[in-house]
Amino acid sequence: MSERHRMIHGLGFALGLLGFVMAVLGPAAVAAVAGAPAGTLVLVGGGLKVDNGEILDAVRNAASELCAREGVARPRVAVVPSSFTDLAEARAAFGRKGPDKHHEDPGYRVWLTNAGFSPVLIPVTQDTVFRKNNAAEDPQIAALVDSCQVVFLLGGDQGCHAICLLRRDGTASRVLEAIRGVYRRGGVVMGTSAGTHVLANPMYGWGESGPAIVHGQLERIDLAQVTPEREVRARLPGNSVSLPGLALLPSDMLTDTHFGIRGRLGRLVAGLRDTGMRWGLGVDENTALFLHRGQGIVRGERGVFIVDTASATFSAAGEPLRARDVRVSLLTSGDSWNPANGAVVSSKPRVKPAQAAVAVSDDIFSAKRTPDDERENPYAATSVLRDLINSREASVAARVHPAGSFVFVRFRKTSETWGGWSSTSGFTVVSMSMDIDRKPFNSSAYLR
Repeated sequence: MSERHRMIHGLGFALGLLGFVMAVLGPAAVAAVAGAPAGTLVLVGGGLKVDNGEILDAVRNAASELCAREGVARPRVAVVPSSFTDLAEARAAFGRKGPDKHHEDPGYRVWLTNAGFSPVLIPVTQDTVFRKNNAAEDPQIAALVDSCQVVFLLGGDQGCHAICLLRRDGTASRVLEAIRGVYRRGGVVMGTSAGTHVLANPMYGWGESGPAIVHGQLERIDLAQVTPEREVRARLPGNSVSLPGLALLPSDMLTDTHFGIRGRLGRLVAGLRDTGMRWGLGVDENTALFLHRGQGIVRGERGVFIVDTASATFSAAGEPLRARDVRVSLLTSGDSWNPANGAVVSSKPRVKPAQAAVAVSDDIFSAKRTPDDERENPYAATSVLRDLINSREASVAARVHPAGSFVFVRFRKTSETWGGWSSTSGFTVVSMSMDIDRKPFNSSAYLR
């Protein structure tokens, strides 16, 4: 056989194989295999406990193949404190040997070492980037990141993450390119709180649900407007802000953290309208969403909200938010999600609705504060969703605090709504429809 015929034969075989894979798995799966990075993104909602073996074991497992290829027994973790203002603070958080009068837990070095990792501190903080020799462009520091199999972006200030790891024109610094390189070659990039926010592009946050709905206008800030002396701040009190992020997540995904406890469902819906993204990923504390090759799986203590706007309609950007048929799912440990088609798989037994009524909240987004500034009604939206899926009621309407905001929320079951429950891993709620308006839903003025 001639060289030309061998090439044609090989091309025909490859095209035939591609056609078979597309027929079996679908084009989204082919795209994931052909073009997606080989690594895993881990989105932690903040408040990660040192004894959360479920998440930490899953991180080690996700990095195990790369460790085997590179001959590493314990995954090396690049601990990236670019959300911190100064290196001394980061070193203290990294090197603290045990609990003290200010902290309940040991530092990152002790914690991660005890969990089976080999942690290294990456000295990129606001002061090393802006007041010294720009550590984010240091080839030796980038090489240190490149030597790791896991990258851990810490909590703190997500705006600080952005201005430290991105250049003024929005392009990637050398350290960010090294982080992306770890992900591309099959490693893990893990963020917690601010570190989860910054994985998206744009990233989003800084506000409260009620004001974001009422103001109805997302405040976009350019990187060049943010400096160590001029931090990210909304012009309107309580409003939300967007800023360029690291773009490791797909371009149709927006993240939010500390989700249920701080009632951030409303602000995430507002952000999805104003950024035009389809998927909102709201992650609870001590909980993580693992994303690998186009599939997501939940690990940890609480839940991950998957907010889908594919069938939603909204008021125009710049107007107070009105929304119809936003689909909300609440997934818990072991549940998986496919962003290509929105499918959820759960091994939990299906719920058979039993109770007659649902407790109605007047603080669905957990805005009320206690005297010590804690949330008076944490996980209010979570409770209503779980009560409704366990109820014979078809819908429930709730209020947003304060009452003077005149914001109303309704959750409705559809033909696609279902739920599951397990005594070990909690409730799952899939495809509940959510409406937001400035009028009561039982009013004649309410327009469907």
